This record gives sequence, structure tokens and C-alpha cells, in this order.
Amino acid sequence: MKKMLVLMALAAMPALASDLSGTWNVELDIAGMLFKPVLELKHEGAELTGTIKTGDESMPVKGSVDGEAVKFEYDTVYEGQTYHLIYTGKLDGDSTIKGETDATAAVGTFVAKKAAKEEKPAQ
Repeated sequence: MKKMLVLMALAAMPALASDLSGTWNVELDIAGMLFKPVLELKHEGAELTGTIKTGDESMPVKGSVDGEAVKFEYDTVYEGQTYHLIYTGKLDGDSTIKGETDATAAVGTFVAKKAAKEEKPAQ
């Protein structure tokens, strides 16, 4: 009986997210404009840190993971104006994150796919 209670308790716990550390190729659509930044993440506990690179610009990223929910954010400059981007998404399997992006003045959608370890990031 005790074994059954332990198994039921474990089944009721939320699934822990996979290790999100690594390179992610992102497709971001904001107001019909497509951007393809490359995200480098380090995942420790519930915390995400790293960098995101668009063209020649690299920005620090911070975020969090709660089960399948993923959130990360950073500041960038586009056409002379600074924007704070917040990505909120859901882990789909071990290698895809899908969600929405709030870019201060506009919203969009994104899909991030984890690059294979030997795969070089798209640029």
C-alpha cells in the first residue's frame, strides 16, 4: 500500500523540464517581420542565462523554467530604439519551444529548435 501511495504521489508531480542548455535556432515573427536569432542557454535549476545573437549584435538573456513553461527576456536596439523582448512559451518535447513574444510596441510568435550538439547554429 505504501508503495502505491508513493507511486501516486510521484505521478501527480509536474514533469521536470529537460536540460535546456545549448544552442537554439529561433524563428521570431513580429508584425510580419521574420527574425532568426541564435540563442545560447545555460540551464541551472529553474534559472536560464545566456546570450542571443542577431547579426553582429549579442545581448545577455535571463529567464526561468517552471515545468514545461519557459520564459526569457533581453533588451535590443532596432532602428535606434531600445526594445525589451519577453518570450513566454511551452516546451514541446525536448527540443522545441513555442510561444509568444512581447516586444514593447508589438507582439509576435516564436519557435525555437534546439540544435544538435554537432550542428552549427544558423546565421
